[in-house]
Amino acid sequence: QGWLARHLLAKNTARSDFSAVSDGTGMTTSLEGLGGTLSFSNLAGLGGALYGRFADAITAMHPGDSPLEQSVQKAVRVAAAVREKANAIPVGPPNGNYTYGPLSNVLRPLAQVIKMDVGVELATADFLGWDHHEYLINAFPQQAAELGNALFAFNDDLGEHAKRVTVVMMTEFGRRVRENANNGTDHGA
Repeated sequence: QGWLARHLLAKNTARSDFSAVSDGTGMTTSLEGLGGTLSFSNLAGLGGALYGRFADAITAMHPGDSPLEQSVQKAVRVAAAVREKANAIPVGPPNGNYTYGPLSNVLRPLAQVIKMDVGVELATADFLGWDHHEYLINAFPQQAAELGNALFAFNDDLGEHAKRVTVVMMTEFGRRVRENANNGTDHGA
């Protein structure tokens, strides 16, 4: 089990369907073992895709408690909750001044889901591209700028909701301080 999954499971409290969400680039290792992690990048459009007689028919076809049927039932519940909450968010551009960079594209839908107030306790998002084995001076400034700008826009977009959000950034490996022959850095401890 991943460390974030263990944290949520150890709380031993009733979790909502939205307790843990991820950016949808694959199962985040830290959430493995939790089961039922949602992709927040798809949540904003889910409410309009599964409703009314379609939702009723799908629910009627999957009344049991097998893992598949539970997943289908959860999808119908999640769609209904998203549809209800999305109507409360004002229509228009997001509040944040996002870039068109990769982290901004991940944080924009996450902010939307947080503002829906559906019970998100924990979210994970990957920002790849930090493996600078060569020409660090060409890549690092743009990466750092996107990190700073995206986090600023995310905080701005959240508005009052930012008071209940804690951002944690981490990397899975270290780097050597000394530059290598390719003007980059190699893996370190």
